[in-house]
Amino acid sequence: MIKGDYPERNKAAWISKKIQPNIEVEDLAKLTNIQPDFIGISYYSSQMTNRSFEDYSFADALLESFAGKPSPLPKNTFLQRTEWDWTIDPVGLRGGLNKLSSRYKLPIFIMENGMGVVEQLNDEGTVTDSYRVDFFKSHVKQMMKAILDDGVNCIGYQTWAPMDILSSRGEMKKRYGFIYVDRDDDSIGTMNRIKKESFTWFKDLIRSKGGLVDE
Repeated sequence: MIKGDYPERNKAAWISKKIQPNIEVEDLAKLTNIQPDFIGISYYSSQMTNRSFEDYSFADALLESFAGKPSPLPKNTFLQRTEWDWTIDPVGLRGGLNKLSSRYKLPIFIMENGMGVVEQLNDEGTVTDSYRVDFFKSHVKQMMKAILDDGVNCIGYQTWAPMDILSSRGEMKKRYGFIYVDRDDDSIGTMNRIKKESFTWFKDLIRSKGGLVDE
């Protein structure tokens, strides 16, 4: 989409399968003229691979991991992992921002970032989620390094999600939000919304324009 052309890999696949779309000159002109204003990305974790995957689709391996199946990918033993076995790798965010910025020369908007955790209300009727504060603090810090030290034009940062909602796998128990929602996988509950510890921290982070990442 950004380069205004079909990937060479796709063209080669069409030839090998004897598929040849009818592409008019006007079509190619439109592709060239529809460059997006920015790139929107989601970042949650990093993955590793090795030579044993030469005959295995890396995309298929990622899908298996995303679907909750045992991942065939090797594990990075130097990184912590979430309850869903996803790596916590803030430095990977910085690396990804640099690669995309260098490759496409467009502004980047981080549209999703977060960690899913099984959580229940404590005796005070809230959730003390200092682990989520640590997660966002480390990731925002690396984002700011990419901007200030590396020159990446990152124009925005959003989390998944401000409040607990169904995860991509349809689970309520995998909670991402700053706000606890009273429902679970088996019942709707009261649907009351309760601010977690991370809610106040993230609000103050915004007000400080990122100043809290060093505290």
